[in-house]
Amino acid sequence: LGDALAEVNRYEDAEAVLGEGIARARRDQPEQRKLAFDMQSRLAWLMFAQGQIEPALRLAREAWQSLVATVPADDQQRLDAGKRYAGLLAASGEHDKAMTLLRDVMQHRIRLNGPEHPLTLVVRRELATALLQKRDFAAAELELRQLLAAYERLYGEDNGYTAGVHGMLGGSLREQGKVAEAGPHYRAAMEWHV
Repeated sequence: LGDALAEVNRYEDAEAVLGEGIARARRDQPEQRKLAFDMQSRLAWLMFAQGQIEPALRLAREAWQSLVATVPADDQQRLDAGKRYAGLLAASGEHDKAMTLLRDVMQHRIRLNGPEHPLTLVVRRELATALLQKRDFAAAELELRQLLAAYERLYGEDNGYTAGVHGMLGGSLREQGKVAEAGPHYRAAMEWHV
């Protein structure tokens, strides 16, 4: 519910719902501490989106470290919290830390779900985004080409995920001076959005 409220820009309501959920999971259901840490990770992302950078990073780090200390490495909520924390690190300019964590999460996702599972592909996209933010356009290009091929196989050309990766790939190519090669990717992204 907190995520859904955040999606429609009802941030105060989302914070209240997540805060209540965290408190209840910790107080009423001690066996649900894992769920409390998961919600804390979601709350951190929401705070970050509202410009509360340092508190968000602290909450995300605490949630992730708590899950690392209490659940197995392949736990889905632990992996989700790791992905969220890495996304915040990347957005804050800590690209190397973010990419190390994303690669770890991706390896677990591949082992658990397979290389083309939607959860694995989300992590791959986060890694490509971190590479773009770091301005490592050649490495981003390699990651985005693999991601584009997977999205085309799974969803086809007429899909928002595919179009988004076309746009990202166009940007990475243009930044490397491969302007002619970037053009078709930009066009594919633009045509899907028109």
